[in-house]
Amino acid sequence: MSAEDAARLAEYALGLLSTEETRALSRELEGSERLRAELDETIEALQWLARDTRPIEPPADLGARILAAAGPGPDRYEGFARRLGGLFDLSVERMREHLRRISEPPPGPSWRKSGVSGVWLYDFEGGPAAAGADCGFVFLEPGAEFPHHGHGGLEEAIVIGGEAHTDDGDVWLPGTQRAAGTDDRHAFRAVGASPFVFGVKLEAPIRPTRD
Repeated sequence: MSAEDAARLAEYALGLLSTEETRALSRELEGSERLRAELDETIEALQWLARDTRPIEPPADLGARILAAAGPGPDRYEGFARRLGGLFDLSVERMREHLRRISEPPPGPSWRKSGVSGVWLYDFEGGPAAAGADCGFVFLEPGAEFPHHGHGGLEEAIVIGGEAHTDDGDVWLPGTQRAAGTDDRHAFRAVGASPFVFGVKLEAPIRPTRD
């Protein structure tokens, strides 16, 4: 991995790129299996650093800001609006509208049943760069499992709430950004007391698989 790619992928995972830069790198990810693998490595390294970092003195208002953004209420997912806007090619304000709609958990009016027990879906139309892709959010009730499946095309996802463990040992936490290609197959389960929620853009439908 070049130093330039390493820096871009780290900024992409942390949501520090501009909307245009995020869109450009998303297009590169679509066409490069190597780059998707390097993004996975970058996210894993950032998560390790987050666990290993020494405590620092937080800003005095940090607690209030976290409660406002992550607690119950219409702004609980506000902090992810910019990154999600880049993924779906939507303005930050438009993304905030979708995030407010999904802030009421199922069986709220914005969600529909998926056909899998404990799994709910919210669909919407992405911007021009996401034309033809399936865009939406997925909500897993605590303990729910998304069945084993493969991918018909590139899948990009950003976790915005809860925690999930995959059958191959990965741990997905809020902020995790992952790209999966046609060679990737997995199942995952929501763990802990909170629901697991993520935004996802699919080039093609997923395919149920059996081991």
